[in-house]
Amino acid sequence: MLHNAYSGENTRIDAALAGVPPVRGQGDTIAWSPAGDALAVTTETGGRVYFNAESNPSANQLYTAVDLTEGPFIQVMWSPDGRYLAAEAFEDVWWLYRREDDRLLLTSAIPSSDGLAWYNETTVAFAPAEGGLRLMDLNAANAQSILLDDTWNYYRPYRHDDGTLLVFGRQKEDPTTPEGYARLIGLPPDEPRIDNIGVVAVELSSLHWAPGGELMLALEGGAMALVSPVNAQNFPLPLASVAAYSWGPDPLPAVEGLNLPAAGFFLAEDASGTAQVWRLPADGSAPQPVTSDETGVISFAAAPDGTRIVYVSGSRLLLQRLNGSAPDVLAELSGAIDAEPAFSLDGQQIAYVDQGIWVVPASGGEPQQVIADEQTEGFVRRFARPIFAPNINALLVEAQRENITVPAVLDPNTGEVLEIAVEQQAEWLRDGRIVLYGMAGSQRPGGLSIAGTGSLTQPARFLPEILSVQAVREISANQLRLVLPERAVGPQMLRVAAFDITSGQLAPEHTGGFMVNPSLSPDGTFAAGYRYQTSSGRGPLTFRNLQTGEQVVLAQPAEVWRFRWS
Repeated sequence: MLHNAYSGENTRIDAALAGVPPVRGQGDTIAWSPAGDALAVTTETGGRVYFNAESNPSANQLYTAVDLTEGPFIQVMWSPDGRYLAAEAFEDVWWLYRREDDRLLLTSAIPSSDGLAWYNETTVAFAPAEGGLRLMDLNAANAQSILLDDTWNYYRPYRHDDGTLLVFGRQKEDPTTPEGYARLIGLPPDEPRIDNIGVVAVELSSLHWAPGGELMLALEGGAMALVSPVNAQNFPLPLASVAAYSWGPDPLPAVEGLNLPAAGFFLAEDASGTAQVWRLPADGSAPQPVTSDETGVISFAAAPDGTRIVYVSGSRLLLQRLNGSAPDVLAELSGAIDAEPAFSLDGQQIAYVDQGIWVVPASGGEPQQVIADEQTEGFVRRFARPIFAPNINALLVEAQRENITVPAVLDPNTGEVLEIAVEQQAEWLRDGRIVLYGMAGSQRPGGLSIAGTGSLTQPARFLPEILSVQAVREISANQLRLVLPERAVGPQMLRVAAFDITSGQLAPEHTGGFMVNPSLSPDGTFAAGYRYQTSSGRGPLTFRNLQTGEQVVLAQPAEVWRFRWS
């Protein structure tokens, strides 16, 4: 079962074929791949690995599975890039597999090793029972090299983040160090020396490394303790009857603010628990609320120049200048609704939804209804999400009827609506064309197409429907950045690609980090999203620098929603 800790939802991955682990508490019996696109579990006959079913999005299937039968396995661990899987069987035997799409090919076996460490993406460090410490490169026909000779026995190798290879060592026939004990040593990267780190010998029974290499964790008889690998100091934990454990990801650094390519706006509660619009400045300053509405804000939009916002509160549409002045009421609404307001690119007009599409001058004036929701052929056609065109007098809207929502172009002068017959997201490009994209599966097409205003019925397809496209950002003329998620249940690594409309070339730009509902900054150098989202769409706001790979989480407010780049 896959359990979402934030929504409380459970999803069944497998039934009886999933098996059970032959032993617990001696390593990871369940391991996600680094990209979150595969899941390895131990079974009594070996292992079972689940891969995303993205290759067949129309199938009602979350994962495809393969069985490994060289076990039974005690623990499984992926290489840093997820290309290889190592599995430990009984009596210190290790099996190593190479991943090729949704297959795992047996590539090597290690007859004995007390622990295993990934030295890099393709090389493992292992400690044979006969002594010594070795490296084996799985990408070079399993070529082996000797790091330390067999005059000593070594145990529990671990590669530190700085490249140092940590390992416990005991000289053979050492009368001063009992069997089962060893001292910690370190092998610095690219330097031919050994550093004696441990001051005393440590009993290795039941010890496993904690992330970071500063501590080890002991689990024995249901009790747990943290142990220093340097001086053997023991820190018992207030836990009992523990059967198994696993480490979570490193916490993201929390920041009050950060330097960004553009400011951001979002909804969050103020000190009284009322939803307000907040602004996150681009200069690294902490976010501050820019509204103080007693009723609370439902939705909003920021002006292109960033000096004003329009927002919905109760049954009113209001304009707030970001200079401390009081808000102006632009329109009365038919109820407390999400009016989905949007500024024109010159900031002079505002479109919004209220039983149809309306337009009102940003400076104030009489709202004009462009088109009303209409009853036709036994159903109601509703219009939503208006977006002004960049170069013509037109609005891109969503036309909703029954269970179908399609993009459409609305002429505000005549009220004529031209639908685009695809159930996809739609955005204007700067030259007036429309980019169409979507998530594959659930009877809806993915891929990416582009339509001209004169050829709405025949969009030009650039990417296949099987490819999921979650977000699009135009960086410059004919240059797009795309967020390409895996079709998966569970964690999904952020994947960003560059797309050249002129050549049709799709090129990977960035892979790494995890976030929910990412959106790209105007220049495509940052992604903003959520660590998680509750059922109401709220969650901690996280940012990732796509050039450096640095990712942080905004310390306050603790939960936000509806983030928008300026």
